[in-house]
Amino acid sequence: YTPGDTRNGLDRARYSTVVPRLHNTGAWVFAEFDAHRRLQLFLDASYRHRIVGTTYEPPTISLVGEVGFGDLPDGRIVFPAANPYNPFGIAIADLTFFLPESGPRDNEMTVTTPRVVAGARGELPGKWEWEIAGTYTHSRVFSRWTNFLSDRALQDGLAGRLGGWLNPFGPSDAGVVERMRTNLHDLQIARLWMGDARVSGTIWEPATGPVQLLVGSEWRSDRFIHRPHELRGNGGLVSLARRPPRNLRRNLIAGFAELAVPLGKKADVTAAVRWEHYGDFGDPVKPKIATRWEALPGLTLRGSYSAAFRAPEMLQAYTDAQETFTQIADPRRPDLGVYTMRVLNGGNRALKPEETDVTYAGFTYAPTFLRGWSFGADYWHYDQRNLIGTLGAQ
Repeated sequence: YTPGDTRNGLDRARYSTVVPRLHNTGAWVFAEFDAHRRLQLFLDASYRHRIVGTTYEPPTISLVGEVGFGDLPDGRIVFPAANPYNPFGIAIADLTFFLPESGPRDNEMTVTTPRVVAGARGELPGKWEWEIAGTYTHSRVFSRWTNFLSDRALQDGLAGRLGGWLNPFGPSDAGVVERMRTNLHDLQIARLWMGDARVSGTIWEPATGPVQLLVGSEWRSDRFIHRPHELRGNGGLVSLARRPPRNLRRNLIAGFAELAVPLGKKADVTAAVRWEHYGDFGDPVKPKIATRWEALPGLTLRGSYSAAFRAPEMLQAYTDAQETFTQIADPRRPDLGVYTMRVLNGGNRALKPEETDVTYAGFTYAPTFLRGWSFGADYWHYDQRNLIGTLGAQ
């Protein structure tokens, strides 16, 4: 301790995990079966089981940030004047302190992810082919949190209702911190159902070569379920953000087509279009066109233009606002060192979809006098709009 130095002196590194504990197992199987001369069945299945353990430092306790379970009329937690460790003689409602004697907190996540892809493919008369497939993925994340503190127990400790008094400035009465501890659990489930069907073949055979067409459709259903512990759902845990129960759904249907047109043996053009229907983000239609031309022996020129669309993820758009604590360092105030800041974050329902236009051009040159050698150059230009990102407190 240096007189006049008000920086936090808690050594967080001694409590925190640098490399998480990890146990990972899994299995995978792939099979194909020729059911008929023109029919093939296939299956791709996997299962993964993962356990990740992480340890955190003792909590940052800010009475300003812990609202709803305190003794004040508005639900704020208060450091009462009656507490024998209160040197001010008045009730304090804006105190911030660390409680290293509570020890490290621990989180163990168990993640199980089964995935199955099954389908069939075959041939049709006239050199046409078809394929249909379905996918199911289920991700289950079960979290166990140990050695956390509840807001109600914090207020009871400060008010002397746990057989003693909590001391924010030093050792507390024996048994008080132990009675404040609580354990909890948290369950998150993400499910994906997806199906697609496509057919491709030759629609015309002029002298320049066969014109190929592919058409298809997709269907997708996403669901996210979050069942937090009661104390996590109502914000009753110290220094742990409120996470209300969530049940989010999104359905998507799409159609696409691609046409490949040869322009002789030395050139071809491919054109494609994709349409998607979102229940919450409209009906985008995005094109793509590409061309290839062998301008000289060994010299091939290529170019393309495409447009892409990506709707915000459900959690990016629909997550409720929540408060957390994080450590930051102000480069213009090095005297403060690393300190704790309260942060408000959450989803944004006003987000717009990301859109990208991509222009590409390139060439390859394989000279006949240098057998086995080729040279090339490529150029890309991306025009991206409404990019979605998260800005950290730092």
